Formats: sequence, C-alpha cells, structure tokens
Amino acid sequence: MVLSRDTCKNLQDGLETLAVSTFQRFLEED
Repeated sequence: MVLSRDTCKNLQDGLETLAVSTFQRFLEED
C-alpha cells in the first residue's frame, strides 16, 4: 500500500492530536 504525502501528513497530525488528548486525560486523572 502506497500512502500519498498528504495521507502521511494527515495520519501524523491525527496521531499527534490523539497523543495530546490522551496525555491531557492522563494528567487530569491524577
């Protein structure tokens, strides 16, 4: 499967957003 540059960028942005939201939730639980 070949990913276009835009798809890779969108995937990377999505992972960063997910990581940030997960990290914030982790901080709020403490």
